[in-house]
Amino acid sequence: MHLARTARPAHLLVVALALLAVLAALAAPGRLYAEAPDSVVEAAQADLAERLGGADPAAYELLRSEAVTWSDYCLGVYEPDTACATAIVDGFALWLSDGTVGYRYHTDGTGTSVRLAESGIPLDRVAGAPLPEGQVAPPDDEPAPPPPPVRIPDDAFEAAQADLAERLGGDDPAAYTVLRAEALTWRDGCLGVYEPDGVCTTALVDGFAVWLSDGEVAYRYHTDDTGTAVRLAESGIPLGQVAGAPLPEGHIEPPPDAPQPDDEPEAAAAPEGLPASGSGGLADSDVPAWVWGVIGAVAAAAVATGALYRLWLSRRR
Repeated sequence: MHLARTARPAHLLVVALALLAVLAALAAPGRLYAEAPDSVVEAAQADLAERLGGADPAAYELLRSEAVTWSDYCLGVYEPDTACATAIVDGFALWLSDGTVGYRYHTDGTGTSVRLAESGIPLDRVAGAPLPEGQVAPPDDEPAPPPPPVRIPDDAFEAAQADLAERLGGDDPAAYTVLRAEALTWRDGCLGVYEPDGVCTTALVDGFAVWLSDGEVAYRYHTDDTGTAVRLAESGIPLGQVAGAPLPEGHIEPPPDAPQPDDEPEAAAAPEGLPASGSGGLADSDVPAWVWGVIGAVAAAAVATGALYRLWLSRRR
């Protein structure tokens, strides 16, 4: 059954408007949720199951996931009297559901550190919720590569493992794995671990802060750079708090980076009438990418509408 010719323009208009809506939705910012790795989602599910007494962590459904760069190791979740080491931490904001309400988690990029930021969120507000505070805006330029992991000398690492094995009665020191290591300069021979009536040599000591794990909790060791001196500083640390833990006391801060030289060559002047590079020309404008996407969607919809209208005219003739 053919539509009446007088009805065809209205149907073509409806099709064009629908196409425009779809293209505009595709161009809108925040449309796609960043896919968090399974290890990150499972760590957040396990924490929520433990808090709610659930037997199956997988029962808590992931509703939304956003890639976020946090401005410190607290991941945007701040507690009274808790210090946060300032560092750029790539991670995620996750919204989980128990079927009744939502829970927002902040995580690092691996799931080593997960923090519950908000609970009791109505499920219909999850999709439109703004990104949480505590993040930093991504840089315009390509981000610098992350610093290489700290390489611990075998002697220092093995000395800490041997001490922990002796304390816990373990037969295999190598069973205690390293979760995190930081190269530090201790301000004295006590390596930041002070005991009553203990005497500390007043000399700077290059060494490490090392977090070891027995599979259940973590242990923080302070060492020199040879493994001759190792001291247990803290035990019973939850594994999820290792990545975000601040650097221990007892070390000295490294000096600030040397200033950059001022003899950088000046950029060549742009020809008269043209904007200089980075001075606000069209290529360097502050127009968000999603605006260009919407403009492109409107243009595509206009082209499609014109094509459909021409097809209708040809058939009418």
